[in-house]
Amino acid sequence: MQYVELLRARNVIVRYAIVVLAIATAAAIAALILPPHAVMVAGDKTDTSVHQGMVRLSLMGLWVGSALLAAIVATILGGSLASENRGHLELAWTKPVSRLRYAASKMLVDAGAIFAVQVFTFAVLLALDLIHIRSAVNLVSHQADLVDAIRFALFPLAWYALLQGLTASLREQAGIAQGLIWPIALGLTGVKQAPLGPVWTGIIGFVNLINPFNYAHYTANTGMGTFQVMGAEQAALLGVLGLATVIALGSFGALVQWKRLEA
Repeated sequence: MQYVELLRARNVIVRYAIVVLAIATAAAIAALILPPHAVMVAGDKTDTSVHQGMVRLSLMGLWVGSALLAAIVATILGGSLASENRGHLELAWTKPVSRLRYAASKMLVDAGAIFAVQVFTFAVLLALDLIHIRSAVNLVSHQADLVDAIRFALFPLAWYALLQGLTASLREQAGIAQGLIWPIALGLTGVKQAPLGPVWTGIIGFVNLINPFNYAHYTANTGMGTFQVMGAEQAALLGVLGLATVIALGSFGALVQWKRLEA
């Protein structure tokens, strides 16, 4: 039923993989030429000590990085319903399924592609770090990382759902939303602490409730600097709930718009 969307998602994944593997290959060659580096992200996000010559490598930090890159693919796929709205609605309405089921199955295909991209990116980042270190490595994880793992698995999906909710009833204008959502989201995250007065602070705080970056705060010391994702400092579980809410609202909004479209 969604063969066309499978092909579209596959093409996006293939292009993404080519770019990532090309960059990773260049980085791996550079790492092999240079001497191994013996400091990586530590398990507790702040301690960069090396115990008995063994480098401590946080799997969670790599998962966060893969989530940010997967969100780029989510941005590309987030206009799939809008692309269907550019002269293809008559064909879509001839499918032997309801409008809601058609749109929902299309979104599920994209969601699966986004998660596959995140897992692929995580594997590439892990391989690069192991090449870069070239010494005994202790892959560190904690029970608390489980909630963070879920949170950052939801992060790119929240981008996707938010874009679908914003663009499902659009046509050519969907590309504008896809191009502006990152600078707007980052800008809203950056100015939330600015002394703008109670009215503007309240407005920005309200808008940030649907901003995925608002639920993605993460900090880790890499030994060469601090890796930080901006966002509100809050419990990871609240981040999971916030991102899940964005996914639910965005998906619901997209489906409602799609049901009301006219060819």
